[in-house]
Amino acid sequence: AMANDGGSGSLKTWGKLGLVTWNVNGLLPCIRRMGLRTLQELLDSFGPEVAIICVQETKMEQRQLDATLAKPAGWDAFYSFS
Repeated sequence: AMANDGGSGSLKTWGKLGLVTWNVNGLLPCIRRMGLRTLQELLDSFGPEVAIICVQETKMEQRQLDATLAKPAGWDAFYSFS
């Protein structure tokens, strides 16, 4: 990641940030297609170098959001429903 130093015109580098963005076309079916059982297994499959995972097209309704989806261990999760 890089950040401006506050106006001197130079940039400071802190290292790399792993970011994944993925259109899954249905989160729960995607987990099953990959031969996994839980969201936790899916997140763990990315490894420790990935810090942020953005998942689009989850095709979920709020009533489907249980504790394992809402707060997977070691992650912060944010959902938007339309």
